[in-house]
Amino acid sequence: MTSSTTVSVPQTNDGPARHGWRTPTIILPLAALFGCASAHAQHALVVFAGIHTDPGYVGQHADWIESRPFDGMVINEFLGRNLLNMKLKADAPSVLDARTGAITYDAAAKDLSPVKGVFKKFRYNFAKVNFNMVGAPPLLNDDAEWLVAYESATNYAKALQDTGLQGIFFDNETYLHPPLSGRKNGADYWLYEDQITLAGQSQSAMPLSTAVALARRRGRELMHAFTRGYPAITVIVAHGPNEGCDAWKSTTGHFAMDHYLLGAFAAGMVEGTSGGATFVDGGEDYDLRTAQDFSVARAWRKGITTQGVGGITNLGSAKCPFMDASLASNWQAKVSIAFSTFDKERPSLKTSNWIPITDVGSFQTTLTNALRASDRYVWHYTQWQDWWGNSMEDKLKPWITAIEAARRDAGMEARQ
Repeated sequence: MTSSTTVSVPQTNDGPARHGWRTPTIILPLAALFGCASAHAQHALVVFAGIHTDPGYVGQHADWIESRPFDGMVINEFLGRNLLNMKLKADAPSVLDARTGAITYDAAAKDLSPVKGVFKKFRYNFAKVNFNMVGAPPLLNDDAEWLVAYESATNYAKALQDTGLQGIFFDNETYLHPPLSGRKNGADYWLYEDQITLAGQSQSAMPLSTAVALARRRGRELMHAFTRGYPAITVIVAHGPNEGCDAWKSTTGHFAMDHYLLGAFAAGMVEGTSGGATFVDGGEDYDLRTAQDFSVARAWRKGITTQGVGGITNLGSAKCPFMDASLASNWQAKVSIAFSTFDKERPSLKTSNWIPITDVGSFQTTLTNALRASDRYVWHYTQWQDWWGNSMEDKLKPWITAIEAARRDAGMEARQ
């Protein structure tokens, strides 16, 4: 679940391939780390599990699922995975409006119906929406196809509202890499040079500034579409706007680049957030460990300037390509900062070889730090931990104890 670029192309199976993180030698005041945590009494730990998350299974096992020490889950449903898939008209025409080609409200409501009214304890449940996993989304300059996508998004969001879910977990990573001349690993939708090549454009016809503005527009309009269907929707975006900023990489060593249009698209979603809707910068980064790691990341992504180090809202020479004075002035009020944890780790920041975590104590500390630094949400992504099955109880017991302890350490209520 990470972005890929010309520089480093990761795995594309909903799994991580993080670029290196180095913690800058910056000492941040405690307010930068704990300010928001103390301001919000309610935090939420949400699980994004790799298996047993389709609506049918969840609806049949809700009581068992809610016995786990979490506050919600991510549901993996067919139409969510395909919401922006422009091949759906060939693959599943029965779920589409014959006139517009958009996913219908009725189809979405039917697919989600097994989880309607089944949750008694989990308050923060999300449906996963993929940007580019099963089939390709519209290219940024394809107005007609984006109009279809917007209508699908509105209908799907309304079905989520009526089902009683909190909103959408938006996995905005690109998993599909279509062939492209000169690219060994195929094209990356978010990379500026690949996007304009796929669209039949040139850098002179569509300079970076134009592509950034277009990506920001599409993100803004998609968020508008979600909120038309569900005015109080919460959208957690896995990869945040910081990944479209060279300044993020120069500050932290973490992957980012001005030419990566994901950042502008996510920033457009921030811009399109209004009324009762909430935009959550999901902060997919599984290399953070210490309180200082989380403090630096939170401050930068939130737009908090500390000790001369500017964050994402910096308008100086190192500003992000999508940032302007209007967006910067509203950023802190509109962006909720979240963090992620993972049931795997990599032995070195120089490799993408992830192995199952074994150090329960270290995981507990990491989760505690993440919960303390988040504005509300922390999401735990799992591949080997089967939280909703019943085949690995002995293996999960120490992790359950660690999660319960982390919740206490972060001042959260114990799950009953």
